[in-house]
Amino acid sequence: MYHKGMIEFYVIRHGQTVYNTQMVLQGVSDSPLTDLGIAQTEACRDYLKKTVCFDYVYSSPAPRAIATARIIIDDEDFPIIIEDDFRERNYGIFDGHFMSREERDRRDFFNQDLHDVGGESYKDVEIRTFMALKRITKEIKDGSKVLIISHGDAIYSLCHAVDLKKSEEEGIRFLNCSITRITYEDGEYKLICLPQTDYLEK
Repeated sequence: MYHKGMIEFYVIRHGQTVYNTQMVLQGVSDSPLTDLGIAQTEACRDYLKKTVCFDYVYSSPAPRAIATARIIIDDEDFPIIIEDDFRERNYGIFDGHFMSREERDRRDFFNQDLHDVGGESYKDVEIRTFMALKRITKEIKDGSKVLIISHGDAIYSLCHAVDLKKSEEEGIRFLNCSITRITYEDGEYKLICLPQTDYLEK
């Protein structure tokens, strides 16, 4: 059965972390938000407050994601629902280790299937994140506005599942605290807004 009212999903990458500044691959590993990451998250909170009031908040189980969700929702009593399938991609033996951008590009690292080193492929992440989105859609009320806090590769993979062509537009980067909007109406998901960060420049 289709929902009668359009559901809006605001999918946000967590704020900058210590590992982000150190070029450490941060999949299942974790590090805290930096001062800049906290400032980014507070700016995101202030921007969203002007236009949207969330009915539900979902987060990856990673502490960096939960911390981001708590700052954005700005309410200690508001329930944050942990959704394991919004976790970041598992990079296997490379997870938690330094890898320069040049090395990542040389290896075409992010397009590799990492099963052989104990990690995941992009397709693995695409399947689980989209399944989570569809599961949530069935659980929530018509016309809801939903905040989802996740991670760069996980959000890219989700967008890839929703709209392959739009997600592969040149120059798209899922930066810290970028806002991606997905809607669901009449049985169809649509990618409305790819990663928005212009509010951070003000």
